[in-house]
Amino acid sequence: MAANEVQDELIKALLTLCKSEGSLWRALQGREGVQLLISLLGLSSEQQQECAVALLCLLSNENDESKWAITAAGGIPPLVQILETGSAKAKEDSARILKNLCNHSEDIRACVESADVVPTLLWLLKNGSPNGKDIAAKTINHLIHKSDTTTISQLIALLTSELPDSKVYILDALRSMLCVAPLSDILREGSASGDAFDTVIMLLSSNKEETQAKSASALAEIFEARKDLRESSIAVRALCSAMKLLNVESESILMESSNCLASIFLSIKENKDVAALARDTLTTLVTLANSSVLEVAEMAIGALANLILDTEIAKKVVLEEVILPATRVLREGTNSGKTRAAAAIARLLHSQKVDNVVTDCVNRAGTVLALVSFLDSSVNESVSTSEVLEIWLCKRPLNILYVMIFGNNRIW
Repeated sequence: MAANEVQDELIKALLTLCKSEGSLWRALQGREGVQLLISLLGLSSEQQQECAVALLCLLSNENDESKWAITAAGGIPPLVQILETGSAKAKEDSARILKNLCNHSEDIRACVESADVVPTLLWLLKNGSPNGKDIAAKTINHLIHKSDTTTISQLIALLTSELPDSKVYILDALRSMLCVAPLSDILREGSASGDAFDTVIMLLSSNKEETQAKSASALAEIFEARKDLRESSIAVRALCSAMKLLNVESESILMESSNCLASIFLSIKENKDVAALARDTLTTLVTLANSSVLEVAEMAIGALANLILDTEIAKKVVLEEVILPATRVLREGTNSGKTRAAAAIARLLHSQKVDNVVTDCVNRAGTVLALVSFLDSSVNESVSTSEVLEIWLCKRPLNILYVMIFGNNRIW
């Protein structure tokens, strides 16, 4: 057996052994092992390189000390080199290591950024396997902390090219860029950031459901993070396009478009143009809130919760049409869905008079019990639930509230 073959077998055996260890960091004797593995990255054998990168990848997932050790030992440049010239497996593991390093600290992230890794990640985003594209997008998300015109332009080019399988991954990376792009750049006609935003909005009309849903999801995250965009004219443009998706049959599109609307509506009181347009969504969102598909109903309730931040819209709501589906979400939905449902109920009770009709509706739905149960949940940290109960207490006598929770049975 040739010497390089022996080396291959030893490295593979080491990989198998270390995978079975309780702590890979201890098994490799810490920094010594890291330095040895980095020295193996330049070996000519593809197997040797893959195994060395795989071990470093496991290490970077295991503890923070290994991330500092990889950086201090000069591991970033050879990892970037492998990202350019290595096998598909080695490229994916290198990208994953760089993502883990970026996620650790600003200092290490700056070191990765200075290695000019973005162009190589963009290549992987375009040409890699589905797993490689996903890792490249996530690495770019962790790497990008400021707007970069060149990178945005490259992402737009990829997004508008004939690469249908890559669009969902490219949208992830573009979302990160738009979350940090200056508002003035986004609003300036002909700018890379403005063109990128227009492209994401345009993809809401794509003929592929996955792309439509991903575009709506990207916009939801951007608008949720950026109050300045919610209060700008671009929010109106995005709202116009997202509203058209509320009448499709795809559950994923209905969920993501409702979530997009929920994010835009967060500033509905400040953006009067959004409020004027949003009034047309009330009937459709109420219908979706009563959907038999819980996930769709939950997202629609979230949109309604923020829609009725506008007091004029809130006054037009038929309480029963929202209270009943919101109570269902309180009982059966996710924790975030329950929080939004509690917010919807609180805002409705705050905006309308609680009379006997409302009381009967709440009684039939079991809303108060659902709220108390959610408030008592160990995972609940919602202000909305306590807010709605406080409003209800202020508007109903305590003895009536007691009967609503416990019925006519005395417990003392």
